[in-house]
Amino acid sequence: MAAHAGPSYCQHDICIGPPNYVQIAALPKAPDVHDSATFYLEAALTRTDVYSFCIYQRDTPVGQIFLHDIDWQAGASLIGYHLFQAEYRSRGIGTIALALLQEYVRSLTSLTRLIIITGRDNQASRRIALKCGFELIGSAREDPEQLVVFAWDVPRSLAAERAEYRPSVHNCCEPRRPTPAAADAPTGASRSSVF
Repeated sequence: MAAHAGPSYCQHDICIGPPNYVQIAALPKAPDVHDSATFYLEAALTRTDVYSFCIYQRDTPVGQIFLHDIDWQAGASLIGYHLFQAEYRSRGIGTIALALLQEYVRSLTSLTRLIIITGRDNQASRRIALKCGFELIGSAREDPEQLVVFAWDVPRSLAAERAEYRPSVHNCCEPRRPTPAAADAPTGASRSSVF
């Protein structure tokens, strides 16, 4: 299973953290994301090239974000994300979730490039990518008429810091305060800040 099992990464009341697949599978999903969300929930259970997180607002699961088609040799991965219901969209949740995933990748993996492929007409997804520093690099070879590709190169200046990264642990729903590093945190600590 390729599910994140470590601490949650939070900014304000938005977190990405370990998914509970039974709970997520039972959540209602808007028609525009139902098929894709279901496909990637199942893929995370069976494929080794998918690594998934649940997106939480406070303690409520509202979506998923995941690396997929991970190529460790090339140092690249695609990213997918879904907010399950329209009521959670256009509120900055997707942008925060993507920024948290970028910080996770930048700090704790050897990946050097992240890719987002989205529909030309999916303005919300395109905005999220641009807000998080992804650059439009062109049409997708799979469907150049309908899909576009965004890429983000993991900043080289932070690559050397990966080995020293130790996120602080906190409850994402409480005000931040200085806390011990994750490696020194007591067992059961479940939240960490990366910003």
